[in-house]
Amino acid sequence: MTLRQRVDELTETYLNDSERSIGEFVLREKGQIRVYSTHQIAQQTYTSISAHPIHTS
Repeated sequence: MTLRQRVDELTETYLNDSERSIGEFVLREKGQIRVYSTHQIAQQTYTSISAHPIHTS
C-alpha cells in the first residue's frame, strides 16, 4: 500500500478534524515526512499527540 493510499484510508476512516488535518499534513509533506517526529506533526497540525492515527506508545 502506498503512502497516499494509507493516508486516504485514514482520512476516510477517521472523520474527526484532527485526524483529517494530520492526514492532509502527511500528504503535503510526504517527500520529507521522515524528518518530523510525532510531536512535531502534532504541533504543525495543532493537534495532540494522542490524536495521531499512527501514534504508538
